[in-house]
Amino acid sequence: MLGDADLRPYLSSLRIPVDILVGEEDSATPLIMAQQLQKSIAGSTLTILPGAHLTPIECPDQIAEHLLKLLRRVKSQQAAAEA
Repeated sequence: MLGDADLRPYLSSLRIPVDILVGEEDSATPLIMAQQLQKSIAGSTLTILPGAHLTPIECPDQIAEHLLKLLRRVKSQQAAAEA
């Protein structure tokens, strides 16, 4: 049932910071799919991890670095909104 859920029509309504991380060799989320996601979400970023397939297992340091960068971006946006 979850596999049948297609929420792509709602991507353009996202108003949160989004960083799409994909392994170059990821078969679950092929590069073309990640690129389509990035084009559909305004302000999103796309990072391709070269040679990676299972990114959290193969590239944990890079994943953590991108998560921290995303959190800093959110914090910066919140500070700007409060100013």
